[in-house]
Amino acid sequence: MKLSSLEKSLKILEYVIASKGGVKLMNIAKALSMTSPAAYKHVMTLVDCGYLYKEESSSKYFPSYKIVDMSSMILRNNEIHEVEHPLLTKLMEETRMTCHFVIRKEYYGIYIDKIEGVDTIPTMSRIGMKRDLYCTAFGKAILSNFSKNELGEYFNKIELKPITKNTIIYKEELLKELENIKKRNYALDDEENELGIKCVGSAVFDYTNKVVGALSVIIPLKWFNQENIDRTAEKVIKIAEEISSRLGKMGGNEK
Repeated sequence: MKLSSLEKSLKILEYVIASKGGVKLMNIAKALSMTSPAAYKHVMTLVDCGYLYKEESSSKYFPSYKIVDMSSMILRNNEIHEVEHPLLTKLMEETRMTCHFVIRKEYYGIYIDKIEGVDTIPTMSRIGMKRDLYCTAFGKAILSNFSKNELGEYFNKIELKPITKNTIIYKEELLKELENIKKRNYALDDEENELGIKCVGSAVFDYTNKVVGALSVIIPLKWFNQENIDRTAEKVIKIAEEISSRLGKMGGNEK
């Protein structure tokens, strides 16, 4: 399929953003199957618009912080982010652990907030990252509130692949897990997405009573016992319910 001029420029921008340490023009051209003169034309448009800049000493192109500014504006204008951020901060202060907020995007979850706690441990998560639902605490919390039709569509679209040795990869086993999550109102990630990382998560709903996202808290392995799980889950559920209330959730969840 032939790409338009705009699509080519966006492809170049995405490539440069994903390339750590900057990229030279010839590498851009090669990666996008373009001639160097054609690539140069698009690169210079992105430079003129402030999205890329050139480091003269290395002749490499880098993404500018204009993109970060735009991302920040998107988050500031996002009602969910405005509502959840102060409450997620409160949760971090109460638990002293790293907290995430994720929005549902079709069959995945997208991190829109991450607040690192005092008792934090390194994780690969970052704002903007897309994650599967079946192998994360926030994801299973979201899935547990899917209707039967939504779950049917989900299993038709998504392959349950092993991310770690603990990942649930059998449909019936996952469905049983989702039933338990629905009853207790929180989900656990027992190193199912990342070894060394265990989490507690709970779903968040909007004014239509549909699940729109979830929050989660990382519990260090040394503290991952039932007592701490119960204590943390209680706080997570409370904050999730408060966020849902501020988003207009009323009564029971729509199924």
